[in-house]
Amino acid sequence: YEIRVFRFVTSYSVGASNTNMSKLIRSSVRACCSNTTKFFNFD
Repeated sequence: YEIRVFRFVTSYSVGASNTNMSKLIRSSVRACCSNTTKFFNFD
């Protein structure tokens, strides 16, 4: 039972870090390509 909870917490934290990383990449792309984001909406 403890191992299952540990795996759930680790997978949840990994998923959260992945979403944060994708947000960071999107924000950096948005900053680097400010002219391109006028046509493309990174949401």
